[in-house]
Amino acid sequence: MRALVTGATGFIGSHLVRVLIDRGFDVRVLVRKTSNLRWIEGLPVQRFLGELRDPASLEGIGEGADYVFHLAALLKGHKKEDYIEGNVTATENLLRALSGSGDIRRFVYLSSQAAAGPALHPKRESEEARPVSYYGLAKFLTEEAVRRSGLPYTILRPPVVYGPRDGELLFYFRSLKRGYAFLPGNPEVVRIIYVEDLVEAIVDSALSDTTLGKTYFVAGEENMSAEDLLREIARALGIERPMIIKLPPQIVLPLVAFWSYLQRLFRKASMVNPDKIKELSQPGWNCSTEAAKKDFGFTPRHSLKEGLYKTVMWYLKAGWL
Repeated sequence: MRALVTGATGFIGSHLVRVLIDRGFDVRVLVRKTSNLRWIEGLPVQRFLGELRDPASLEGIGEGADYVFHLAALLKGHKKEDYIEGNVTATENLLRALSGSGDIRRFVYLSSQAAAGPALHPKRESEEARPVSYYGLAKFLTEEAVRRSGLPYTILRPPVVYGPRDGELLFYFRSLKRGYAFLPGNPEVVRIIYVEDLVEAIVDSALSDTTLGKTYFVAGEENMSAEDLLREIARALGIERPMIIKLPPQIVLPLVAFWSYLQRLFRKASMVNPDKIKELSQPGWNCSTEAAKKDFGFTPRHSLKEGLYKTVMWYLKAGWL
């Protein structure tokens, strides 16, 4: 079995590459000249040099591939157009490059719960998608591009992903280690997923005939408020009584907008941006994983407590905490 992976040098993608190798896949990874290869250095993979925003560089990328795992995405930007270009346009370029690859058995697109939009109830895949952020909108429009492509596809919608090598939630781990954390908004229900559980689900969904042409939520078993999640992270760090400072979104938004303006001046982008505050301001982010359980046996192997413990241990060993 031969697999092509985009986003292979990132947090989730690097974990996926290792699982694919362990499962006997020959793996090709798309890398840019500027890619940091630290997480896949030394692994038996074939490197394909290209850029999703440069269609000409993608010629021949799908040659010989049986499975394509598309994880590359733009997670942070300044305006709507950034997210559209980094997700929708980039994916359309990849799909066109793959259009002549007749041997592809499955194209797996890693979307996001943000594409479906918020919900207090366990939202199902059949319900109307109502994204509230530019990122969520871009992921949904990318899903639509995949559905129109004519390729045999499966789409997965995970919530927030955590685990070793994650640099996004690290901010909260570092803050809580000092005994406090700021919380802009407080969704009543959130779900997250440990990275190892997610990448196993990605591969399992690709190998199942039942998942062809379908979309699935995949998430950890536990659901709780955002505040309770922060307290669980603190507990994993050995902090029993953290100070959770709740900030009303109407106060946070002007500050974050100014911060985003400064980032734009220096041509940088941060996860602390108005788009992310829109998501945190929602009442809940719940979803149902029943379809994934039924169709390809999705069952998270890690409880939240186990996943957080392994994450903290990795952060400490890596010197990130």
